[in-house]
Amino acid sequence: METGQVQCPEPNGFFPDAKRCDMYVECRDGVGTVQTCPDGLIVNEEAAKYRNPCEYPVNSDCGTRTLPRQFLFLTFLKVNLIKINLTIE
Repeated sequence: METGQVQCPEPNGFFPDAKRCDMYVECRDGVGTVQTCPDGLIVNEEAAKYRNPCEYPVNSDCGTRTLPRQFLFLTFLKVNLIKINLTIE
């Protein structure tokens, strides 16, 4: 889904949005277009810059970027499962 044009850090590649976890900039020949991942996917910052960066949340980490509302429960669940595993071991 195209949502606007921006400057590219490099002429070609995919680059995570600085604020939102489900958005990225797709650059082709120096022209940047802001894109949004399909529902259920977020941008994996570790993804190679020359492939589509959208992945399932289990394979990605938002870091300090804003997580889409649809994933807030999954984050809560993931954090609590980690706490449970730590107390069991």
